[in-house]
Amino acid sequence: MKLSQSPKVSILIRCFNESKWINLCIKKILNQTIKPFEIVVIDNKSNDGTIEIAKNFNKKVKIFKFNNNYTPGKMLNFGFSKCKGDYILVLSAHCIPCDQYLIENLLIQLKKNFQICASYARQVSLNFSDDLTVRDLMLTYGSESKLQKTDPQFNNACSMIRRNEWKSNKFDNSITNLEDRYWAAQKIRSGKFIYYSAESNVFHYHGSHHNNNPERLIKTKKTILFNKKSFGINSDNLQIKQNDIFPIYIHNQASKKKLFKNIGLIGKKFKQKFLVFANDNVKNDLNKKYFIYKRKKKEIQNQNYYLSDVIDYYKKIILKISKDKEYLLICSDDFNGISSSFIKRSVKLINDYFPDTIFAAKKTIDPIFMNDNGNTIRLNRLNKSRKDNEPLLLGKRNHGILIHTSNLFKKDKFGGTIKLIY
Repeated sequence: MKLSQSPKVSILIRCFNESKWINLCIKKILNQTIKPFEIVVIDNKSNDGTIEIAKNFNKKVKIFKFNNNYTPGKMLNFGFSKCKGDYILVLSAHCIPCDQYLIENLLIQLKKNFQICASYARQVSLNFSDDLTVRDLMLTYGSESKLQKTDPQFNNACSMIRRNEWKSNKFDNSITNLEDRYWAAQKIRSGKFIYYSAESNVFHYHGSHHNNNPERLIKTKKTILFNKKSFGINSDNLQIKQNDIFPIYIHNQASKKKLFKNIGLIGKKFKQKFLVFANDNVKNDLNKKYFIYKRKKKEIQNQNYYLSDVIDYYKKIILKISKDKEYLLICSDDFNGISSSFIKRSVKLINDYFPDTIFAAKKTIDPIFMNDNGNTIRLNRLNKSRKDNEPLLLGKRNHGILIHTSNLFKKDKFGGTIKLIY
């Protein structure tokens, strides 16, 4: 489709050590049906010959060095300030136009609808892209164009932005990732639209996720969580509450007096009935807030049983009575009460991390040793600097141990992903 007037489109190419790609990228841009008004290369301290290769295009390319502390927003704002066109095509140097219609296809909807502030291209993999990139690009970038009125999906690996829209709302200088999506979210909130142009195609060998680079993933996650509302994330936890926790008391050698004291302390914190496995004959008062089940002789007399084994022995009973509860609070004779603060912190940990097990713990700098084939090994070693010493954390049972119900089907009932409260 031909546009009625020749628009002024600046090409902003961002580089960092792109000597392998920069020549091909610029050649493909110069071969477009709509000729660029200018090509501006912004380089972030490349040392691999990127600038020298870009200079081969002489006056066709303007080169600027970005030497500030890098964030994507800072570099983009710097680059935009050097562009004179009415529209700015942002392109990563390793993103290669698939055909000569890239500029034309990105521009069409911007010319038709002035409520569209930006458009972005479909990214496709190459035959040497890694497996994750091939999969992710196919899932992320569909074959159908769409007008985005509420969805801030947007990617500056290849995008076209009206220059006046950038002037009224520049990129955030502080965030380390997703500056494009954050900018799009701000624009949508102001009543503007984003257009996804599936007809505009660029090859992107490592894709949007940079081969799942671990350091980049950490920064991306922080950006997402800090800007949840901007990205349309309204809730990010499972909304598990105290009522989803089912207490279980396993009585062993404590006196009946202590037994009833402990289950009374549990009853004060939990409204629903809970389960007590008693070592002795204890009358089950139906008016109380607990069910009492007498432990079997065969189980009690097994000296090799740990608490985890006892739980496994009564697994069917626990499942039947706890019904649809998410977590079990396992209490034993060591129990001496549970505070509202501990419950609150436990529920927060559950919603933040969904762990398999939660222990109370205490710090210690006392020397702790283990025997390893006759050799005594100290587990906590002191550093020269007192403030740099990391204390060991000792698990405690006096508040009970929280386990997810699924742990009932594991050999180690207190294993899996563990979180500590101390």
